[in-house]
Amino acid sequence: MPAFTNAPNRNGWNWDIANSRLDFGYRGTRIGHVDANGLTIASGTLTAAATAFTGNQALTGTLTVTSANASAFTVGRLGATTPALRVDASTATSITGILITSAASGNGVSLAAIGSANETLTISAAGTGVFVLTTPSAPASVATSPGTAAGTVLTVVGGVGGATSIATTGTAGAGGGYSITGGAGGVPTAATTAATGGAGGAFTVTGGAGGASAVAGAGNATGGAGGAIVLTGGIGGATSVSTGTDTGGAGGAVTITTGVGGAAANAGTDVGGAGGLLSLIAGAGGNGADTGGVGGGVAITAGAAGTGGNVAGGVVTITPGAGTGSGAVGYVTIPDAKAGIRVGGTTAAATTVGTNFILFVAGTAPAGTIATGGAIYSSTTVLRKVIANNTDSAIET
Repeated sequence: MPAFTNAPNRNGWNWDIANSRLDFGYRGTRIGHVDANGLTIASGTLTAAATAFTGNQALTGTLTVTSANASAFTVGRLGATTPALRVDASTATSITGILITSAASGNGVSLAAIGSANETLTISAAGTGVFVLTTPSAPASVATSPGTAAGTVLTVVGGVGGATSIATTGTAGAGGGYSITGGAGGVPTAATTAATGGAGGAFTVTGGAGGASAVAGAGNATGGAGGAIVLTGGIGGATSVSTGTDTGGAGGAVTITTGVGGAAANAGTDVGGAGGLLSLIAGAGGNGADTGGVGGGVAITAGAAGTGGNVAGGVVTITPGAGTGSGAVGYVTIPDAKAGIRVGGTTAAATTVGTNFILFVAGTAPAGTIATGGAIYSSTTVLRKVIANNTDSAIET
């Protein structure tokens, strides 16, 4: 029988001897063929009320699925029953979706929301399941030192603020923020005796544990350091103009604010909830059969002034909370029987460190009057005081 290309009005089947296949076509156009490898569609669209494929299928070219069904595209061991992948396109007027973009080796893969506006990308676990991000496996062991570092699991980068081309006074758009919010506690809706709302979800950041170390011999072993947690504000923006005053942008602040206590208002005795506690607790030193590890310190350091001119360094301020009514103002305390405060260094008493004390290392006397105030400092031999009019005298010899 003549090939479809030689019979413009022909419909039906044709045996292609040269290619050992059975062609089929419509009005002179070959639609596809059947051979030992199965069914092949030459081009165009395959339309059917319901089509089922069994076995391995290979598709070359573009696949487009048009559907407004909740299971527009499903993949799984049991098909549409408990599928491994399902695309729900049933939302009326839905036009959003996700774009998966591959790249060359070593350049990762991109997952992005798509649509006609600024679309949100939401990833949710099923039910009360947990959302976990992890690297698939540890790097391979190597015969050299150090071993291969594991890759970064998660990098979150906020969007770049928009530029402005205004010719007068312009303010560019703020960079995208980064927000993590714990879930709200549950509400007891039918309690008649006593009710307690569920605690809000906690937010926990934990550095990785240091690796254990063992030496097969008489050498020294040192365990790996625990992973650090670093909170760093953004660098202020640089500025330069030909005239006028240049002021660089302020560095980004790092603020840790605990939760406000809950309000109480009812017919009975009302007691507001306590404000959240902020604790900075350094890690305890590790136990040792001979010598224990030193306990971790807590360092609060204000920023140094930038170069140029005479500019003060940053101030460290500790402000106790204000009381209400006849309530006492909060205060700064060091617990009883603990080591005291050292001003000016790490000098300690030679025999006994002591507790509940203030130790002054020899310093320089302040010069000039001190408006409505005074000062205490130490020389190399005596503790001294300076009163408001700058009179300097020994407190005790």
